[in-house]
Formats: sequence, structure tokens, C-alpha cells
Amino acid sequence: FPEALNIFQELLMMCVCATSNSLSGEERIKEIIDICREYITAMRCEIQRRKIVTEDKVKAAELACFMAISGMKPEHRLLSLKSAMSAAYKINNFVTAAQICKEILEYKSSGLLKEETIAQMQKYYGVFEAKGTNEHRMEFQSQKIADIKEGKGYLCFNALSPLKDPFQSISCPLDSSTFDPSMAGKLCPTCNICEVGASTLGLKLYTFQ
Repeated sequence: FPEALNIFQELLMMCVCATSNSLSGEERIKEIIDICREYITAMRCEIQRRKIVTEDKVKAAELACFMAISGMKPEHRLLSLKSAMSAAYKINNFVTAAQICKEILEYKSSGLLKEETIAQMQKYYGVFEAKGTNEHRMEFQSQKIADIKEGKGYLCFNALSPLKDPFQSISCPLDSSTFDPSMAGKLCPTCNICEVGASTLGLKLYTFQ
């Protein structure tokens, strides 16, 4: 994961130096920046989770959940959802595990789940739902998991926790990572280039002919 983090951060830095001779090319580069942002955040969540998993299993489970809501490719998000479900189950947060399991089952028609895996997830969902309780309070709002398709707008990318007030959040002018206002003027931990909350024109890559 540290290696993957470095690769995505290097790719993000390369995008800063890129130019395009068309608006569609510029949009494609901006899409790559969005992808890098979400994968960088997912990698940061997993790296931090591994650091604390033995001493704070609840926070580790929470980080697994935050990784799972990052805007990764479906196959990667599915793997993260399974990991988050397992982590929630292990701390007896059965409501959270059930809601994550339900989200996994949304992939039934995608071709990414084998029939035996679908049957297994349906069985898990029944068990979790029957338990119907959470032993620990987490900041992760599992009831919103179906609506969260990326970390941007939900997470503070510095604290790796939900924004205190999404309507008061500020962002990185390069990669659009969102932050609580206390991060104003500080270095963006996603790109390690820009000042959070800086007022700029944003990234312009299209070179007019």
C-alpha cells in the first residue's frame, strides 16, 4: 500500500505538468486527478488502519469503512467493502456489517460476484440483521453507504473522518480534496503541493491554438 500511495501521488504530480490541445483532453486529465485523489485517500486509510489495528480495533474498523467508500473502481471497492464488513463484524457492530453486506449484494448483476459468494453474503446479511445491534459507536454513517460514491464531500482528507459540516468545508484547488475549515492555509496531504483553501483559478491544461 505505501508503494501504491507513492505511485498515485507521483501520477497526480505528473498531471500538474500536463497540457492538452483540446477541452476533452483537459477533462480526461481532470478525471485522472479525481481517480488519484480517491485512491490516495484509500491507501492512506489502509496504511493508518494497519498501524493501529492491534491497539484500537474500533478506529481500525472505521478506517476500513472509510476506505470502502472511496471512489475506486468497482472491483477494488468491492474488496474494500468485504474488508470493512469483516472488520465491523469482528467488533460486534452487526448493524454496520449488515448495511455494508447489503451494499456488497448490490453488485450481484455486475459479474464481479460468484454465485457462491452471493449465497454466502445473503447468509451473512441474515445473521447480521438478526443480531441487529452495534456494540461500538463509530463516526462512519453506514446508513448512508449506498449514497456515498467518493470521499470528496464526505471526508475531511486530513483527519480521515467525516467533515464536521460539509457546507462549511474547504478544498484543495488542485485535486478537490475536502477539509474542515481548520485546515485553511495548510499543505494538502493528498497532493502535497497546494495550499488548502487557496483562492485560485484552478488547474488549466487546455492550450489554445
